[in-house]
Amino acid sequence: MPGVERPRRREERGRGKKRLTGEELTWFRIAAKTGTSVRRAKAEHTNSDFLKWEKYLDDEANEFHREDWNFAQVCFQLYLLRLSWTGGEVKLKLEDFIPKFVKAGSPKARDPVPPSPIAADPPAKKIQEMTDEEIAAEKVRISRQEAAIFFGAFGLNPDGSPMHKPK
Repeated sequence: MPGVERPRRREERGRGKKRLTGEELTWFRIAAKTGTSVRRAKAEHTNSDFLKWEKYLDDEANEFHREDWNFAQVCFQLYLLRLSWTGGEVKLKLEDFIPKFVKAGSPKARDPVPPSPIAADPPAKKIQEMTDEEIAAEKVRISRQEAAIFFGAFGLNPDGSPMHKPK
């Protein structure tokens, strides 16, 4: 309308990213699976049906998919390639690279994750206690360690040269 100024920012327009709650998302998934609208799916399904659908969709999301197998094959081939460069012994099998899913909230999911043996060392002091120069030096140190870890996975030094001479 002429003479009326419209709000310019997203917050002023009342729009923004809409986030679906768990129940809403499940209804959308049910509607997509049944080929109906969300409104029709809600009208046609009882609470008991909803709970069964929720269990089915959760199980389907955590089951083994072809992409998991393809991912495992790529990782295993990279592992074998690295061993061919470094001359190491094959200790892992293809099955060791297949992802294993744990449902959120299960006892295994709540176990503390042990620190990775290949992760960069944590800073010696808390970041809040560091000066700007110490923080900059820490960033450089961590990026060098991460580069060494990345290249080391392929049997290379950070400069790209092989760690070991091929046999």
